[in-house]
Amino acid sequence: MESFYYPEIPAAGIDLLKKAGLQVEVYPHDQPIPESLLLEKIRDCDALLSMVTDPISAALIEQAGQLKIIAIMPWGIIISICNLQAAGNRGYQYS
Repeated sequence: MESFYYPEIPAAGIDLLKKAGLQVEVYPHDQPIPESLLLEKIRDCDALLSMVTDPISAALIEQAGQLKIIAIMPWGIIISICNLQAAGNRGYQYS
């Protein structure tokens, strides 16, 4: 399973994911990732871990290829930044 994580998470967390057999790529910059680059990075990924500061648009979700999960930290304000209808249309679950 290939995954893309933005922003950087602690090395110990990355190591746990790799030990679980995941291929992990981390966006190395402090500023928000441009949507076009994010789409390029997640096109062949199964998972995306994002921050609440990064909008996940319907267009990005529709073009995401094989993406199976979008995890947003922290969950509290996901409704305002992720197009839940588009995610639901692709079969993603959220709670």
